Amino acid sequence: MENFITFIANHVFLSGAFVLIFLALVVHEFYYRVQSGRRCSAQDLVRLSNQEKGQVVDLREKSHFNEGHIAGALHIPSSILSTQFDEKVTLSKEAPVILVDSQGEQGHSVSTLFRKKGFSKVYFLGGGIAAWREAHLPLVKK
Repeated sequence: MENFITFIANHVFLSGAFVLIFLALVVHEFYYRVQSGRRCSAQDLVRLSNQEKGQVVDLREKSHFNEGHIAGALHIPSSILSTQFDEKVTLSKEAPVILVDSQGEQGHSVSTLFRKKGFSKVYFLGGGIAAWREAHLPLVKK
């Protein structure tokens, strides 16, 4: 313990920089988790859909959506959400919304948009439709 205190006393700037970086990471992580939706697994998606009447929103482009999507999913490409959100999204703001994309990469940014629009329960499928396929869960085709 004495060595630790001595190190801090001898390296005030280094120790201070470490504390500041650590605090910045903690604040960023907290803000990121609060502002964006929560990650859910394929099993969580099934539970949210069945037990809590959650609505699945598929963010992929039409060609990918038509190749296979989760049954009952609403197709709203992420490319049009920023300009046509109010026209395309007619979901209940109290029911869970689960966002699905190809690899789980767009879920964070789109979930932030949903939360800004007043949706309180926003989730995104971690790993996207690839994780759904990996769990051997069914897809429907148009």
